[in-house]
Amino acid sequence: MTPRKREKVAWCFLSLDYTAQDYNELWVPISNKSEFQAELRTQLAPWITEEKYHKESEAFGYAIGEWYEKVYGSDALEILFLWMREIYLFHGPDRIPETVWNIVPYRAQDIASEFPGFEWIFELLTKVRHAQEESMATFDNKIIEQSLSAWDSGVLEVQYASQEGLDSKIRVMTTYNIFLEAWEKHCSKLCFEELQHMFKVGKRVAEACQMQDLDVAFPGSWRFELRKLLDIFVYRTG
Repeated sequence: MTPRKREKVAWCFLSLDYTAQDYNELWVPISNKSEFQAELRTQLAPWITEEKYHKESEAFGYAIGEWYEKVYGSDALEILFLWMREIYLFHGPDRIPETVWNIVPYRAQDIASEFPGFEWIFELLTKVRHAQEESMATFDNKIIEQSLSAWDSGVLEVQYASQEGLDSKIRVMTTYNIFLEAWEKHCSKLCFEELQHMFKVGKRVAEACQMQDLDVAFPGSWRFELRKLLDIFVYRTG
């Protein structure tokens, strides 16, 4: 899949009424979502036909990117493209580090006896898990059942997508973001040597969960790429 195809799908996702209530949890770096969505739909409307949507990805992506840069500036476009690359779920291989590491705090105690002398690791991971559980409960309580708007239905029809798939995408993205926030609060001060020990624990949990075929990233390695988004959605709001 080309970057332009990812951008095309992400722009459409951002235009949906269905996603608007979850912008903050999804870490969408947009301050005025109503104004943004209204203008985005105006820009998208000529492209939401089966012919244009499926056969003109490069032109589609360029046109919308050009509009966004003119209105919001090049720095804002750079941050939004970072969100599209690193936070938005496009297809299977996306966000593999979070796929593995968001499970580790929940299953770490299963293998704790194999790591004598490293109780501090499991205490930290317990704090991360509690933060994850609390934030997920808040998210679940916040969810308002809603129907697709006419715009939403039209976009999903052209994409050959479903409301169920949209629900799943929103929940998984939120789950991963909640993990990243919990990690940042409790584990971001660990030094390299400490992270090496944490890495061994993570790899063992992945093996115990039969996830060893996935690429177990070095813990916290995502922080450098996501610094701008963490600054907006963790440090400034947390």
